[in-house]
Amino acid sequence: MSLTVGQPYMAGLGMPTSLTALIWLSGPLSGALVQPVFAALSDRTQHPWGRRKPYIAGGASFVCLSLLGFACAEDVSNWFSGSQPSHHHVYASGPPKSSTLTKLLVAFWACAISVAVQPLQSGVRALTVDRCPPQQQGQAAAWSARFNGLGAMLISASAVSDISSWAPLLGDTKFKALCVLAVLALAATVLPACLLIADYPASNDYGRSGPGRRGMVTRLLAGSRSRFGELPPITRQVCKIQFCSWLGWFAVLYYLTTYVYQVFVIDQHIHLDPSIFGSADPRLIEMGKQAGTRASFYFACVTFASALTLPFVIASPSPPPSFPGSSASASASWRPSVGRAWLLAHCLFAALMFLTAFVHTAPAATVVVAALGLSWAVASWAPYTLIGAEIAGLRTGAATTMRRGRGRGCWGEMQERGDSSDEWRRRSSSSGEGSEDEDEKGAYEEERAEDDATATIMAVHNMAISVPQICAALVCSVLFKFVEAAGRDDPAAYAFKLAGVAAVSAAWMAKDLE
Repeated sequence: MSLTVGQPYMAGLGMPTSLTALIWLSGPLSGALVQPVFAALSDRTQHPWGRRKPYIAGGASFVCLSLLGFACAEDVSNWFSGSQPSHHHVYASGPPKSSTLTKLLVAFWACAISVAVQPLQSGVRALTVDRCPPQQQGQAAAWSARFNGLGAMLISASAVSDISSWAPLLGDTKFKALCVLAVLALAATVLPACLLIADYPASNDYGRSGPGRRGMVTRLLAGSRSRFGELPPITRQVCKIQFCSWLGWFAVLYYLTTYVYQVFVIDQHIHLDPSIFGSADPRLIEMGKQAGTRASFYFACVTFASALTLPFVIASPSPPPSFPGSSASASASWRPSVGRAWLLAHCLFAALMFLTAFVHTAPAATVVVAALGLSWAVASWAPYTLIGAEIAGLRTGAATTMRRGRGRGCWGEMQERGDSSDEWRRRSSSSGEGSEDEDEKGAYEEERAEDDATATIMAVHNMAISVPQICAALVCSVLFKFVEAAGRDDPAAYAFKLAGVAAVSAAWMAKDLE
């Protein structure tokens, strides 16, 4: 939502691209610092709703509030100042006239969205891991990518159409209507999930004993860097690839529509000097912004179509034959592995980014942007499939122990108790090996270390995605300043070329996954 129309919305309020780059920095900052805290707290929550649902419901509520505040920032500012709205449409043309208070409110609510979405994302991802058995983790990641693509496609389709004309009750501007639609869609998905999916609170021993929540969060944040070397090998390599990859994806996702608009502006010679912004034909400016929105829609369509089909033509990693329900048969030889598919997606990503040097028309830019949807579909699915498959392999030992009669529970029992896979495996092994003779304190310390493993893996992987976005946002902000000072109208194109360099680095690292 914010990626599709948020950037044009802020540009329409007169906020320069270099400033919006700093505002979008709140997203990766929140992902690196806020989401690990919510993930750690969620693991120890003993709320009657369960460990994940309170954070999903609370995060969704604050996201809805922030979206509405984001859309109505100018109205609130005008109510306080008693002035009239400067724009009557989200893509209104002409010189920016929004007040400083409006810009401050927009920046505040944009940052609020970035923070509020963290407990929602953390809770949803953790609930998926909790409730899906290991052999279904790849399918869960694929379906997550499909629904994300569907949501992006519907929002982009709504942005392309004049939604405020056929649905005036949603708002008097297109952006307000889109925000209301996003709120309704979020409520329509989160509410059934909270009502229909079972979730259980943390056990009393896990929730109350040992270090307090503050100490646990501190250890999680402080120990994430040191624990990177202790990650499973595939997960560790995925984190390295994600770091390089997201150095490039940040610019693409946040400035996709801006790039097409800027190509249109230069191609049509609308305005080459920022000091005369708005002096050209406003209809041409509107056409350029619509071209950017259409490109975003095509990008979402290709992403959704790719997410639907690629999991069927790519060989998903399978649990070892010893895992219950798995098969020793290998996948068809013609099907590429997930690692190879991710490598090819990075190669396509890099090629398209360098191709922007030869793109000078809006239709050509739209084709490049739409083709990026194929790479983005793989990037949204492959890393989570690889990590999930490796976690499934770690759980195989517990499943084998259970079949040999050494355990004291089953997969369903573990889910009902809300135990992590590491805790289940540890308890299963200890019941047949006389663990009652072990030193109680040493066993407790080992248990705490093992319980922290899953939360640390999630936190480190999320940081591998968020930290490069922080770097990319800072680089984009400085780059845009220099490009704007040079009198150029296409700063996004330069950011895309730098993204190509990052994609090459990610592809080089991805070759180790083959």
